[in-house]
Amino acid sequence: MIYHQTDNIDTNVNFKLAQVKSYNNVYLDESQVTKANITVLVKTGDIPHTIENVYPAFVNSKHIPLVGEHVLLFEGFDPQSDFNNRNPRFYYIGPIAMQSNINDNTALINDSDYIQTDDDPFFTKKELVTTKQPYVGDYLLEGRWGNSIRLGSTSKSEDIYTVNPGWSGTSITDPIIIISNNSKQSNRKNQHVVEDVNVDDSLIYLTSKQKINNLTLGSINNPNPLRIFKPNESEFIRPQFIAIADRVILKAKSDIAIIDAEKGIILNTTEKILLGSDDANESMVHGNILLEILQHIILQMKSTIECGVVPGQFKDLTQADKALSKMQRLLSSKYFMKRIPFLTK
Repeated sequence: MIYHQTDNIDTNVNFKLAQVKSYNNVYLDESQVTKANITVLVKTGDIPHTIENVYPAFVNSKHIPLVGEHVLLFEGFDPQSDFNNRNPRFYYIGPIAMQSNINDNTALINDSDYIQTDDDPFFTKKELVTTKQPYVGDYLLEGRWGNSIRLGSTSKSEDIYTVNPGWSGTSITDPIIIISNNSKQSNRKNQHVVEDVNVDDSLIYLTSKQKINNLTLGSINNPNPLRIFKPNESEFIRPQFIAIADRVILKAKSDIAIIDAEKGIILNTTEKILLGSDDANESMVHGNILLEILQHIILQMKSTIECGVVPGQFKDLTQADKALSKMQRLLSSKYFMKRIPFLTK
């Protein structure tokens, strides 16, 4: 019981354990607003009774329970209440982790008054959804389907954990944020999982001073790691933004897209790099090869010409000399591409 008294208004809060019976639709201006409101079953002694239209307790975060799950119920005031008129409204917190199951905590209680089914018309149960390994000090937000947000740190690898973290660093006080979608699952009961760059459907890492131990550019079967810039992708231990998925799209809706870097920008792929659109078919030239070809042509023009038995030469080689001079500036000192041998069909 929580007790507080203000201007003779009784603000005792009494919690009750309630089971979810159904969802309620709330209508404002003839439009459906939410299914967050629920109808619950409460027992006082041996007497069961139903309470309809119970609201979630918190405005900024809502955890929608399933039919058959349990919540904590308490009575508060509705929006029209004031110091003189107190209109009661019930709120809920939960669901309660009776089954310790991240996907479904429907409790099967041997009491005919309680709901004995986990058949929820609005919910499809997903098997083998495993909770993330919690590390000391973590704040974990986990959905029912293997998606999560971890506000953690550089956790130590300890024997007390079922699985050790996939990141490491020098100080356990350094923060890290990991957003994970559809993580790998475990077939063992109470076996936790941890975010994995090679298994999870999509991942975002925001690090401070951690390295992601098994991060490799390219694919597992065809790796394409960093070779010049050191430390490489799995050893870099300073702040990083890492996003991993089958397809990555960054879209600027009304202005430019910017990639800004102090040391360099690398487009790393074992396949094609297309500029302009995905049907681009105009090949880019290799600068060094182009320079050599142009030099050969101009030097050939400056060589001796033989007309019959009389040797000769262009009378004015001014333009050829200018071309040779300007060609020294043809190659960029900033932009480079990897040379791919020309393949004939």
